[in-house]
Amino acid sequence: MNYAIYSTTPGRILRTGHCSPDTIELQLRTGEAYIEVSNDINDATHYINSSGQLTPYPEKPSQFHVFDFNAGTYSDSRTLQDFKDIKWREIKQARTAYLNSPITTP
Repeated sequence: MNYAIYSTTPGRILRTGHCSPDTIELQLRTGEAYIEVSNDINDATHYINSSGQLTPYPEKPSQFHVFDFNAGTYSDSRTLQDFKDIKWREIKQARTAYLNSPITTP
């Protein structure tokens, strides 16, 4: 049998593997549970939702998003300061480009 062992809170799959049904309990640590899965299930593709069901991850919106296991969705991990820093870089780049552009007269 193939099993996925997961953290009971928040539901992240910690490891998957194959063992006999009578030894799966020996694989568990405190705060862990297991569920029977197929061979193609792993921690990169699935998680265990709050109902204890195997669930595929939704599509990740961007590289900055982090999965929130409690909510079952992705959230943007950037802070307000991160956005300010990005905007400030854009302003400085535009200013530099303007200052380095040739002067044209009509």
